[in-house]
Amino acid sequence: MNPNSWIVTTTKGRDPLCRTRAEEVAQRCGLRLVERRDSLARLLLRHEAEGAYVVGTEKVELRAAGLKLSVHPSMLHHVRHLGRTHPFLRSVAPPGEEVERVIDATLGLAKDALHLATFLECQVVGLEASSILACLCEDGLARLDPYWSAGGARVEVVQAESCAWLEAQEPGSADVVVLDPMFAAPQGAAAGFDLLRALALEAPLSLPLVEAAARVAVRRVVLKLPRGAQPPSGSGNWSRIRGQRLDYFARLPPCS
Repeated sequence: MNPNSWIVTTTKGRDPLCRTRAEEVAQRCGLRLVERRDSLARLLLRHEAEGAYVVGTEKVELRAAGLKLSVHPSMLHHVRHLGRTHPFLRSVAPPGEEVERVIDATLGLAKDALHLATFLECQVVGLEASSILACLCEDGLARLDPYWSAGGARVEVVQAESCAWLEAQEPGSADVVVLDPMFAAPQGAAAGFDLLRALALEAPLSLPLVEAAARVAVRRVVLKLPRGAQPPSGSGNWSRIRGQRLDYFARLPPCS
């Protein structure tokens, strides 16, 4: 799927704020802005577009090939009762420890960032290389329901390639850096995940990325991998916390 063949439009209502945001997204992503006067299917056909970024007052979503993609809490609803005892949160902030600034170097749809910002009440910088996905995260985080909105407000979306951005930061400028590489095989992904995979700018987990993360993180680098997988060879010593479907690895600074 070619993101350059997409269009940006609005829902059928003529909300001027939606129009303004659609203009911003189109300019930032280098896409065509199309007035919404018909069904989305006809709009895509008329403009020979593969998909559309649709801006609405309550929801912003990507639509293509019968699939929809938006930013929402998703499975977080089912684990929120665990609070800080969730294995991911324990890997980022062990019991008794507070973190103030976390960098999510693989933002995606911002689920991890929202999880961290909501339950650890920390500031999260989310890095996303795809301009379409970065815009989608900005719009989605701003439209969360009241339970999640405070956490969403603590997430800063930065459109950037992770390794280059991390290498440009001051050493020790964050407490934790989280790396969640896209898996070769989806792990029980929800409908629409194929659309995410098609639009994401893949950045495979590499030793330079791990080292750039370790340089920035004062306390630890956290790596999410499928159950049974191992961190890259030669990437340092990692401690493991097991989850139901994923393993969470924490790499401590060499001086710890």
